[in-house]
Amino acid sequence: MASLRPLDLEGDVRVDRRVTWRGRHVRVRGNLILAKGGALTVEDSVVELRNATARQFRVVWEGGRLVTRRATIGGTLADGAIRPSNLELLDGEWDARDTTVRYVYGITFSHEKRGRLRATNLTMGPNPDSIIMTGRGDVVLRDSTYCISLTMDASN
Repeated sequence: MASLRPLDLEGDVRVDRRVTWRGRHVRVRGNLILAKGGALTVEDSVVELRNATARQFRVVWEGGRLVTRRATIGGTLADGAIRPSNLELLDGEWDARDTTVRYVYGITFSHEKRGRLRATNLTMGPNPDSIIMTGRGDVVLRDSTYCISLTMDASN
């Protein structure tokens, strides 16, 4: 992915229709929101949330769909400092193949709605944290190398 065309986006990016990013280094200075009815396909690309501080921006599924193929997704490394983002798969789907996750504070799920992750060859880049299995997360990994944190409510 050495010759990716840059695409700089300022402010929140709300995907509420079909959108494709192919062969790009997409640098978003805002949140990436996958709205209900929206579908973002990312192929042969890097999606970088350009945080000035840790957790400033996030990728959040609000009923939409993300498809990644030969892609890298996450926060940023600037001036030698890692500035991670959150990946919040609250309500929607992520279909990942040959995808690297880097500079994140985890892939998290909702307690009310069901986020669904189906991944083949999901790999950890620098500072990947883990898939944090809380709430109603629905995850299937195939041929992947990724940490999973399991949490169970034991209060009842």
